Amino acid sequence: MGQLMRAEKLIKKMLNRTELQGVILDWDETVTDRDSLDLIFRIAFRVKPEFLYKLNHFVGIYKDRFRDYVDHEVKGSECEARDTVEKEIQYQRGMKPVELSSVYEARRLGLFKGISREKFVNYEQTLGQNSDQVLPLKPGVVEFLKMLYRKVPITILSVNWTSLMMKQRLKEFGLEEDKEWLHFLVNELVFDEHGMSTGNNTGEEEDIRTGYDKMMKTRQIVKDCPNGKHFVYFGDSSTDVLAMIETGKAVAFGTGARDQLKRMGFKVEGPEEEKNMHDLSEEATYIFAKDFTIVAS
Repeated sequence: MGQLMRAEKLIKKMLNRTELQGVILDWDETVTDRDSLDLIFRIAFRVKPEFLYKLNHFVGIYKDRFRDYVDHEVKGSECEARDTVEKEIQYQRGMKPVELSSVYEARRLGLFKGISREKFVNYEQTLGQNSDQVLPLKPGVVEFLKMLYRKVPITILSVNWTSLMMKQRLKEFGLEEDKEWLHFLVNELVFDEHGMSTGNNTGEEEDIRTGYDKMMKTRQIVKDCPNGKHFVYFGDSSTDVLAMIETGKAVAFGTGARDQLKRMGFKVEGPEEEKNMHDLSEEATYIFAKDFTIVAS
């Protein structure tokens, strides 16, 4: 089984900067401490208080399409068990119309049309709340990012609908977007020459909606690296699992990612009880952790 090491040392070994070519991080419930997809809706509803439909309408559209997918395409199919990489790929590819259902509905109804870019960038002012309330970050993540910033390329890879609030939040800590060192691969709203939203989204290049899309983006990131293939992925949900497998080294912050890896036969080291997280084998490549404090300490 190999020499046992403390979890901190093992993860830091993964992050050895002499070998590490880059880190890839999910955003919601990985960098943040809660899901923030609703934030773009909250901003829109604050700017357009008269808008006829509220968040539950778009959630309902998504849930109905997901239920239809499970009942009519997944149940009884080869991918229902989701217990191999091939089956998970099939399942995630089938999720694309589900994920796009609420996107298309927002576009059809013009929810974001006519809202200025600045309303999203200055989200604290728009919502009348500070960033710690609106976008709480996972413990240790700022220290972790600062440890790597301008030393190792960092990619934020997210199925969220815009990176505008992400960039603004990290900028508070001196972590500014840089194509070489801090890059965002996220779906985006389209703005016209006056900085007003057209109500549309970016096209295929940034069309990241499912775990399969994340896998393909991760594959391209690794392929484009000229100096080696040592990457570490950080994520929390089953949507991150295929990308985790693509890098071969990952830290899972959520039971969704951990359980899906296990379902497919991958060994995930590190039980839920943090007090027992020190007995990990040196060969561990998938590690379950509570937050970034174990990495940034």
